[in-house]
Amino acid sequence: DQIPVSEDADFKVALTEPRELGLPKERREVPVLPGSVKARWAFHGDNAEEHSAGSKMLGSFGKGGVEEEGAIEFVCDVGVGKTFDVTVAYDVTAPAGQQWVKL
Repeated sequence: DQIPVSEDADFKVALTEPRELGLPKERREVPVLPGSVKARWAFHGDNAEEHSAGSKMLGSFGKGGVEEEGAIEFVCDVGVGKTFDVTVAYDVTAPAGQQWVKL
C-alpha cells in the first residue's frame, strides 16, 4: 500500500495506522494482525534489495528511497482460501485556506 507524499513543506502527511511503524528511517517490521501478518516501510529505488530485509523488490518508484515514496509492505503467509483485512490510515494537514492541487 502507499500513503501520499507531499513535496510541499506546508502539507504534512502522518501515518496513523499501523501506528507502530514509526518513522520510515527506523525500518521497523511490526505485527499488525495476530499470527503472521506484519508491516514495514518498503524501500524502493537504488539498492532496494539490500534494504528490504530479504524481500526482492521489483521495479523502482524513484531514487530517493522510502522517505519520498510512502510505500508500506505487508509481510504474510496467506493460506489457500484464507483472507484478511488490514487498515492503513493517515492524516493530512495544511495551512487554512491553502489551495490543494492534484498533480
